[in-house]
Amino acid sequence: MATDIIINPVDTNIVYIANGGMGSLGHGIYRSENGGTTFGKMDLVSGGGPSNFLGKVILDISKSDPDILIASIGNSDGSLNAPEQNKTWLMRTENGGDTWTVESTEDYSRVQGWYAHTAKMHPQNPDIIWAAGQPFTVYKTTNGGGNLAPVDPINPNHIYVGNEIGVYQSKDGGENWTNISGNLPDAVLAMELGFSNSNRTLRLATHGNGAYQLALTSAVSNQEEDEVPGAFKLDQNYPNPFNPSTTIKYSLKESGTVSLEVFDITGKKVAKFVNKAQIAGEYAVAFDGSNLSSGTYIYKLKIGNYSTTKKMVLIK
Repeated sequence: MATDIIINPVDTNIVYIANGGMGSLGHGIYRSENGGTTFGKMDLVSGGGPSNFLGKVILDISKSDPDILIASIGNSDGSLNAPEQNKTWLMRTENGGDTWTVESTEDYSRVQGWYAHTAKMHPQNPDIIWAAGQPFTVYKTTNGGGNLAPVDPINPNHIYVGNEIGVYQSKDGGENWTNISGNLPDAVLAMELGFSNSNRTLRLATHGNGAYQLALTSAVSNQEEDEVPGAFKLDQNYPNPFNPSTTIKYSLKESGTVSLEVFDITGKKVAKFVNKAQIAGEYAVAFDGSNLSSGTYIYKLKIGNYSTTKKMVLIK
């Protein structure tokens, strides 16, 4: 099963196709030098990579040096509780695929790695790589993958990542993140993000909830894009970890319709205990997890078209 395709931006006769997935044959990465008429399988094993895997392969090609490619290879069988021996390989080639090396085995795709992982290079510096998967983790490396989202090619420090509860933006290379889900459905599962540079649009394909797009303002000098107004603040719950109760505090700088919801690690909504208009001020809500199992939960505060989330851990 083909899982990704990349075309060399300088020589369009060079095409790369990744093949993987449970039950499919011919797992690997293939290269064509004649526009796709014929393909040859590339050697991943000599560089420490796998000959067979259960998950998919995601490819990225450097925009500054098209001989450099990376491959994110997942070996998860798709289950939520994939066993620990499952593995992720982040591989790299600097000669157009003649030889590949394993740069990292950080297991960022272990949970549902069949579809829930990606890796992207900085458009001007291929040594800077972001890799993301489940559960809710983004990794960054500055040395080509040795120590471990699409990247905006006009503003390379702007990164966009989708997961089980929405879409997030970082404007500082991944140090801080803001939820920009806006009016997306609750707990939407983001499958693919991409850019249309001609009209500065971020596009999102979801799992079962349709496709969406978000217009980004044109980059002018250091102008910020899509600022989320400081209309509210969501605090970290306390205590955290907790058993079985904790308190969630938030503050509003202006009146608005507010919702506060809790999701489990799969994106399933497990509680909704605020859904009404509120005036500006500070609020505190008690959350009781007596009927829930131990694990990580996400709580989401939304006002108008803006939202933010935090994680909390229930330990029984």
